[in-house]
Amino acid sequence: MNELDSAHSIAVDSSGNVYVTGALSVNAFRVAPDGSITQIIDISGDGTNTLNQARGLAVDDSGNVFVTGGASDNAFRIGSKGTITQIIDSGGDAVNLLDYAGRIAVDDAGDVYVTGLDSDNAFKIEDPLPVELQRFLID
Repeated sequence: MNELDSAHSIAVDSSGNVYVTGALSVNAFRVAPDGSITQIIDISGDGTNTLNQARGLAVDDSGNVFVTGGASDNAFRIGSKGTITQIIDSGGDAVNLLDYAGRIAVDDAGDVYVTGLDSDNAFKIEDPLPVELQRFLID
């Protein structure tokens, strides 16, 4: 589906590209400064792991885009060249589960943070890949 339904999150990168997720259309788009629109991820996710309910969205300084799938309990990294990689799934850190991936953020070091809305937790995904996970609680 190449349309936006139930826009949920928005982010802007240093080049002026605007990114937006569609929770019900299960996708995310990049709107370039010239107005051109490109779908960057859809329900097919990375081709193996699906995206369901695109929710959280973040962009780093290298042009990587990060999207959470609420109902699919996962998150993806869309590389600056368009390569899509699942970076966390419902298994969380193999000890603590990720249930209903919500917000996502990336820091200046490239570490990614994902919240589990129903699991009441958050995970730190250290860069570079391969993925290393740390769970932390915010009380």
